[in-house]
Amino acid sequence: MERSVNMKKRKNIKTKLLALFFVFMLIGLGYAYLTANLKITGTANIGNARWDIHFNNPGFAEASTNTSFPSNSNSNSNSNLTQGVPLLKGTNNTELEYNVSFTQPGDYYNFTVDVVNSGDIDAKYIEEGCSLKIKIGDAEEISLENCTQDENWPSYLDYSYEAYNSGDNYKKITAGNTVKLLVHIGINADITNEAWNSIRGKSIVVKDAIRYRQAD
Repeated sequence: MERSVNMKKRKNIKTKLLALFFVFMLIGLGYAYLTANLKITGTANIGNARWDIHFNNPGFAEASTNTSFPSNSNSNSNSNLTQGVPLLKGTNNTELEYNVSFTQPGDYYNFTVDVVNSGDIDAKYIEEGCSLKIKIGDAEEISLENCTQDENWPSYLDYSYEAYNSGDNYKKITAGNTVKLLVHIGINADITNEAWNSIRGKSIVVKDAIRYRQAD
């Protein structure tokens, strides 16, 4: 009798275990049924458009009678520099250098240079990140904020650039086009005696970084 009872208990346990097994199987199937894998695969093909903004074709425009053009230590044999033609430098002609000597107040120097967009992307001039610096003699170099001639800019120094003899605006250069700049630097004729004596016999170095980026 006791043996029969034990067998019934074992059968009940087996039945319960089997029932639990099927329950777990059903739960597993349910979760498998509710699972989904979503995938997105795409390819972005990049075109071959080039970005290329640089200087070209620098030329002498005009200067006062007393102005002269010495060479510098890096290019003392460059005949163009001594004739008032700026020197192209840097990777892909992205830098321009000139060297001019003024004798008296009122002296000035003008030169031209092309800003060329040889790439396939329109470019526009931006003030963000531009740089305008000036150093007089052995004094500390001064950086002007926003590339504007503020109170730190010497009132006797006349420096500017603009589009030359055309309606083209240098602030936007479409792909494949060129804008010619006219750059001017000079000493104002109305400089004070004190200011003249403070710069007499010294060098004035102006560093101007003109920036372009992709146009909207």
